[in-house]
Amino acid sequence: MKVTEKEGEFITLKEAIGKQEKHLKFRNSHFKEKDPVRSQFFGKEKLMTLLNKPNCTGIKILFGHDDKETPSLVLVAADENLKLIAKDFTGLKGGGDDDTYLAHGPTCPDVCM
Repeated sequence: MKVTEKEGEFITLKEAIGKQEKHLKFRNSHFKEKDPVRSQFFGKEKLMTLLNKPNCTGIKILFGHDDKETPSLVLVAADENLKLIAKDFTGLKGGGDDDTYLAHGPTCPDVCM
């Protein structure tokens, strides 16, 4: 399956709130978190670095967790075949210190008011 630069769909505020409420309820009931992560922020400059990569059709978002089991996103440029536009540094000294994988954006509620 090939994808285009037009993938995804805009939803209403009500739908967005409903999705977040389900997330918060799930985190609270399954992990007993009183104030779970609600969102993660990534700056425009970093996003544009990914989007400007050759053959980039969009951003693929990988779901993950940090060392404390807190949800954490990893963003990577992807082509029309959903293949990650990433360099493989396996076995090389440095192990991939470049601008391919975007993570560690500040999270809410930690930085939000």
